[in-house]
Amino acid sequence: MDNIQGLYYAFGQLAYAVAAADGAIQQVERTTLHNLLVDKFKDHNVDFDYSEIIFQVLAKDHTKVHTAYEWAMREMKLNEYYLTEKKKKDFVDILQKIASAKAPVTIDEKNLIDKFKDDIAPLTGDPVFTREK
Repeated sequence: MDNIQGLYYAFGQLAYAVAAADGAIQQVERTTLHNLLVDKFKDHNVDFDYSEIIFQVLAKDHTKVHTAYEWAMREMKLNEYYLTEKKKKDFVDILQKIASAKAPVTIDEKNLIDKFKDDIAPLTGDPVFTREK
């Protein structure tokens, strides 16, 4: 797995954490994740399947929300070189849509997304690589 794939791997962990934050992962959350990934990243030459794969593995293993979040942030920090501002925004947008897929958005889901926004804000990619086109 390369560094960009590592970001998508971490995002799958985050998506799982948000979906599981309310105590149960709903089928609509899984479907929403899949559809959003396909729509958001269809024009990229990046294998975003890592996000869905890790989501499914963590769900099968019933990984704790806190654990999945910590793993995700560690992976994001390791691969921040490739983290663009657009990717950050896309990740937050998708997490919010996953949380909204099954109403209502719980305080745990909202708090986790807010924590992610705060934790990801100081991460910056390499200026040469992350320059938006």
